Amino acid sequence: LVIDYVLTITISIAAAVDAFFSFLPVSWNALKPEAAALFLLILLVLNLRGVKESIKVLVPIFLGFVLTHAFLIIYGIARHTENIGTLFPASVADARSLSSEMGILFVIALFVRAYGMGGGTYTGIEAVSNSVNLLKEPRVRTGKWTMFYMALSLSFTAGGIILLYLLWKVQPVEGQTLNAVAFGAILADWPLWGGWHTGNVLLIVTLIFEAGLLFVAANTGFLGGPATLANMAVDHWVPHRFSQLSDRLVTKNGILMMGAAAFAVLMWSGGSVELLVVLYSINVFLTFSLTLLGMCVYWARNRGALFVWVP
Repeated sequence: LVIDYVLTITISIAAAVDAFFSFLPVSWNALKPEAAALFLLILLVLNLRGVKESIKVLVPIFLGFVLTHAFLIIYGIARHTENIGTLFPASVADARSLSSEMGILFVIALFVRAYGMGGGTYTGIEAVSNSVNLLKEPRVRTGKWTMFYMALSLSFTAGGIILLYLLWKVQPVEGQTLNAVAFGAILADWPLWGGWHTGNVLLIVTLIFEAGLLFVAANTGFLGGPATLANMAVDHWVPHRFSQLSDRLVTKNGILMMGAAAFAVLMWSGGSVELLVVLYSINVFLTFSLTLLGMCVYWARNRGALFVWVP
């Protein structure tokens, strides 16, 4: 779980840097490692000073992300509705062609890899589950509705963006994320207004909201990681200093350890999202598998407690 939090910090910062640099010249890409290190340093300093997520900061970033992406997804699909009917037959034909060329096992492996690389999205369920005690009463019902809205928003955003890729025939462009390429194609023919290309302005705003949301996501690792280390320190699994609070009431040693580990992984991987997402997905599935195994063992040992006789 601690490694999971380290990778959460790392991949979120790397993805945020990719989104931010998508509207900058390609020649600037050489500065990505330095930018990632700078973002990490900012988060480290903020957490050492005891600054937690503020609703006043989170709400504008979240609403900006939702509004810009919902608009672009709906607008982009609406402009190519006449092609939607051909997507399914074309996709089936491509799958059959790939299967005949490479074999059915290759196609299955491709789908499994795609599913695995998207498995990191399950961490949202973990975050809600770990914070049920902080939710408003009735906590179980609130948690269920929270997960429902998470699943709804994720399926709409991910499914909508993938549909945009297909409708707009998006191809990789050096120095840009696929989202930036897709949104750029959708907004390319927008008019000038006051000397500004309105499409480019909206594209930059959208990518900034993406980077901002990922930057906030990275901070969850600085909140959960030191807390996990502190609990482990109480149970003598790690040195007790990880549970000690500084004068700003933060677990300074845990924050420093998370920052140093994230920095090492960032430098080792060169901030490559393609590499980090594989490591992240593997660790997420390992963490969840161990958690579920622990729950199964617990209830197997306490199966008698499931049924209480009330005379």
